[in-house]
Amino acid sequence: MMKVGNNFIIDVLVTLLIASFTILSSLSSGIFIMMGLLLLIILISMPRCGFHIRKGFCMSYMISVIVYTYTTSLWALVPSDTYEIGGSLINITLCMLILYNTYYHANLNRLLYAVMWSGYIVVIYTFLYYGFSYVMLILSIGERMESDFANINNVAMAAAFSLVINCYFCLYKKWNISILLALPSILVVFASGTRKAVFMIIAGLFILVIVKQILRSKNAWGLMLRVVMAIFAMILFFVAISHLEVAQGIMERMEGLIALFTGEGVIDSSSNVRSELQEIGFSTMLEHPFGIGIGCPHILALQKTGYDFYLHCNYAEIAAGGGILGLIVFYSIYFHFSKLRFYLKEDSIAIVLLALVVVMLVKDYGAVTYSYKDNYLLFVIICLYLSQKSREYVYGLSLIHISEPT
Repeated sequence: MMKVGNNFIIDVLVTLLIASFTILSSLSSGIFIMMGLLLLIILISMPRCGFHIRKGFCMSYMISVIVYTYTTSLWALVPSDTYEIGGSLINITLCMLILYNTYYHANLNRLLYAVMWSGYIVVIYTFLYYGFSYVMLILSIGERMESDFANINNVAMAAAFSLVINCYFCLYKKWNISILLALPSILVVFASGTRKAVFMIIAGLFILVIVKQILRSKNAWGLMLRVVMAIFAMILFFVAISHLEVAQGIMERMEGLIALFTGEGVIDSSSNVRSELQEIGFSTMLEHPFGIGIGCPHILALQKTGYDFYLHCNYAEIAAGGGILGLIVFYSIYFHFSKLRFYLKEDSIAIVLLALVVVMLVKDYGAVTYSYKDNYLLFVIICLYLSQKSREYVYGLSLIHISEPT
C-alpha cells in the first residue's frame, strides 16, 4: 500500500486553500473553511517545522504595508474604509506567515505545483458550476460569463497563472498530464472576456520562451536568430488562436482596448471607463501627494462618474489612496525581486519566478490587487526562493534542491 507522506498532505491542503481564495471569496462561511485548512496545515507541519516568526524581507515588507495603510487613515476621506483594508492585510499577513514558515526549507516546486493545481481546480469548478454547455454557449455568442460564485475576472486570472506555471514545467522540466487542463483553462479565459488574463498569459509565455532562447544561445547572431524565430512563432500561434470562433468575443474586447492606445478603431465603453478611472487616480495623486486614504478612491469615482467603483488599476488606486509614498511602499518589493536576474543561468525556477513578476505587473494595470491573497502568496514564494539562495551562498548548502523526508 502506498505511503502518503506529510509533505503530500500539506501540499494538497495548501492547494485547496489557494483555490478557496477564489471559489469561496463571496461565501460568508468561506473564511471559516480557510481557517480550518490553515489549522490543519499548522498541526501537520508543526512537529517538523515548529512555529517561528521568521525575519526577512517578505515579513518586513508586509508589516510596512500594513503600517502605511493605517497611517493613511489619519487623513483618509472615510477612515473606516482604510481600517477595513488594513484588517484584510493583517489577515493575509497571518496566513502568509504560516505558509512562509511551512515552506521555509522546502523545495519550492511544491508551492508552484500548488498554485498551478489550485487554478485548475478553479477551472474545473467553473465548468461544474455553470455547466459545459453554458460555457460553450457563451463562447459561441461572444458574450461574457457573469460573476456568480466569484468575480469572473479573478477566475480567469487564476487560470492564467496556472497556464504560465504549467508552460514553465513543460518547457524547462518535462511534460506531464496536467497540460491536458490547459485547453479548458483557455476556454474559461475566453468565456470570461477578461483581457488582462490574456495579456498575463502572453507576458508570461514571452518571458519563458525568450529567456530559454537567450540561455541556449552561445553567440550574438545565434541569440538574435533564436529570439526572432521565437517571437515569430509566438505571433503565429496567437494569430491562429485569435481566429478561432471561441475567441471572437474576447478578441472584440481586445480590439476596443487596443483602439484606446492607438487612436484607431472603435473604443469600447469599458476601456473608456477604465481610462477615466485611471485619470482620476493619477490626478488625485498630483492634488494630494499623500493620497486620500487607502481604500477611499472609490468615493471620488462615485462623485465624478456616478459609479461606486474601485479604479480598476492598482497603480492608479494606490496613487490616489496612498500618494507617491504609497506607490514606493507597495512596490518596493519589486526592487527586491530584481535579484532574480543573478540566478537565471543557474536555476530554472528563477526564470518562472521572473515570468510571474512580469505577469503580476501586467495584472496590476487592469486590477486592484493590493488586497489579493494570490499576489501575496506569489510574493512569499519569490521571497522564500531569494532567502534560500542567500542561505545557500552563506552556508554553502543546496537548499533549493534538498531531498525532503516525508
